[in-house]
Amino acid sequence: VGAHADLRAEQARAESDESSALTELDRLSNKVRTRAAQLLESTDGADGPSRQAAAARAESLVQMLET
Repeated sequence: VGAHADLRAEQARAESDESSALTELDRLSNKVRTRAAQLLESTDGADGPSRQAAAARAESLVQMLET
């Protein structure tokens, strides 16, 4: 019985997380969503470490351009 309650609670948390993610996604413009999809299909979007490295490069470029 306890395991079923734990699974139900985990499902409820997952559904809440999904709902929050969908709300955030709905706030993005189609242009941003399209570009994000393109980036995910590139080598920069292949996996977590690749995405982190690309984000770091982008942040570095922004800082360089601001100075």
